[in-house]
Amino acid sequence: MKRVLMLIGIASLLIVVGVCFNGCGGGGSSSAIAPTPTPKLPSNLTPVQQALIDALPPDPGEAGKATLEGIDSDHDGVRDDIQRYIVLNYLDSAKTRTALTQYAKAVQTTLPEANDKQASLENEKEVSGAMDCLMYIVGSALKAAPVLNMLHKELVNTQERKSAYDRYDGQLSGGVFYAPPVDQRASFCKFNPNQLED
Repeated sequence: MKRVLMLIGIASLLIVVGVCFNGCGGGGSSSAIAPTPTPKLPSNLTPVQQALIDALPPDPGEAGKATLEGIDSDHDGVRDDIQRYIVLNYLDSAKTRTALTQYAKAVQTTLPEANDKQASLENEKEVSGAMDCLMYIVGSALKAAPVLNMLHKELVNTQERKSAYDRYDGQLSGGVFYAPPVDQRASFCKFNPNQLED
């Protein structure tokens, strides 16, 4: 049986999941958003891990923050900085990388469509589905929360992106959203988790 959650915007859903995207520390807004440091890579990379790193697009740097959409040089639907973040932080898990890529694509779609209420409501289904997929992959909402929180900070890493996400979130205000039963979370993955090794 489905649980009905009456929520005020997607932020409320994320709080239920245990994610706090806006810093959870309170205190004003800033136009400068601190970058996430590049993770230290292990010295003993496997050939598969090295191939993943070698296939990454170059770091777009500040040019990647110049527009709302950012830079997607390989046209895979994910900004280059986000693609790099996912691969470099989750080298050990193809399932997690794929679930996070699904989430990133969903959130990136919300930003340019944030002023359209109907598009935002449709996009919410994709965002929530991607969250459910990740919860399935990592085993629980509690385990997914910090992973989503960190990726979300990267996705809204400029004031323009954060403002667009806030507008999208506002479009969802007063909506009724459904949380699927735990045993149905896998059905929200847009890939077959059983075909990935880890």
